[in-house]
Amino acid sequence: METDHESVSVLMRERIEKTLKEIEETHHVKILFACESVLENH
Repeated sequence: METDHESVSVLMRERIEKTLKEIEETHHVKILFACESVLENH
């Protein structure tokens, strides 16, 4: 049972890291778009 729990933890950790990376990339895109729109408006 311990090995199963460890494998699940590893999968969860990898999945969370991947999700966080995707969120970070998405926010960078949103920030860039926001900055571009601000520059265009001024």
